[in-house]
Amino acid sequence: MARKAVKRDKSTRSDEILPEELEGNELNAEAKQHADFVTRIRSYGDQAITALATTLEDGKPRERTAAAKIIIEHGYGKPRETIEIEGDLRIDPSALIRAVHAQRTEAGGEPE
Repeated sequence: MARKAVKRDKSTRSDEILPEELEGNELNAEAKQHADFVTRIRSYGDQAITALATTLEDGKPRERTAAAKIIIEHGYGKPRETIEIEGDLRIDPSALIRAVHAQRTEAGGEPE
């Protein structure tokens, strides 16, 4: 059974299923459950934004910082991180991960 092609605008992630796109598409039960979940979660969007804005204005310094970070990252996107690699590029991936972790720690960043 063929699925109907869905045109997406550039702001939509390619892996995201929007509830309004489900009509007319033949989907399995799991996709429909996911769409229902997305719809329910999105219904709390305005409340979540209001809570972040209230925290940004009235919260403790640490809470205000966290709220500001969430608003900026989701409104403008996370900043890109550049990593410079010197030396032999045939490096063991685990060694590269350790080097990146060490570089972040030295720079005062939080390891992920």
